[in-house]
Amino acid sequence: MTLTLEKHVQIAADVARKVFTMTKGIMPMVHAISAGDQHMVMAVPQLGGSDAEKDAVAVGLRKIFKEKDVMQYVLMTEAWSLLLPPGTDIGGDLPRPRDSADRVEVITFQGEDKDRVICGQIVITRDEKGEPTLGKLETWDGGTSHGRLTGLLKTAN
Repeated sequence: MTLTLEKHVQIAADVARKVFTMTKGIMPMVHAISAGDQHMVMAVPQLGGSDAEKDAVAVGLRKIFKEKDVMQYVLMTEAWSLLLPPGTDIGGDLPRPRDSADRVEVITFQGEDKDRVICGQIVITRDEKGEPTLGKLETWDGGTSHGRLTGLLKTAN
């Protein structure tokens, strides 16, 4: 089953929405597709750890992607995100979202194939009792994205 990257991200968002609605949370996971059309769903160790732990996750994913000849994947996880004013220098010294009062809780998606990256998010809002509500999936071209978990296919193959 060949999926466009856009469709792959949409399916991942649909699955994440269903899991989150049932469990009120989602563990980090990857859905990857090999050149032979083998579909693999992998739980990813918690991404909220130390920088060294996050680096180890990236190394492990690159290794698996190379061994399994992965051609496309979507990574999904809950995260904090920053709301940045237009014109903010994203190359500058930004605070970590977890340390910022302007953070937003999201389910984040990163889809990648050999040619490009599509990013997305679903904003999570909570009422005064802490009950979550999920927003709509927003997606954008991730070509300018950066970080240890960006470009995993380019560095794996």
